[in-house]
Amino acid sequence: MNNTEKRIEFFRRYCHFYLVARLHGIELLPYCFHRSRADQHHLYLKGLSKCDGLSKDSNHQHWLAIDAVVVNKDGSLCWDGSDDRYKTLATIAESVGLATGFEYNDANHTEWKDKV
Repeated sequence: MNNTEKRIEFFRRYCHFYLVARLHGIELLPYCFHRSRADQHHLYLKGLSKCDGLSKDSNHQHWLAIDAVVVNKDGSLCWDGSDDRYKTLATIAESVGLATGFEYNDANHTEWKDKV
């Protein structure tokens, strides 16, 4: 599968993930899709990523990751990754062939399962 096909397949799976989350009563607000090398490196320097964007790429740099936050019923955002809804999202992601950062304390992160 070439990079374009992989991106299309990732987006198809993410749409499926998003819709199944809605069926489970979980509303998501995506807020980060693509990052430049410089943006990724900046997050690394701030201690917010293990990928430096230079020698170790993030899937965000390849359009293969999306960060999204859970929206509460009152419209506020739930950034607490220990909330049970994030565990449900991890299960949904796995069922559609994606991975989340739930296990490594980055519950808002969903990505292509295979590393770039």
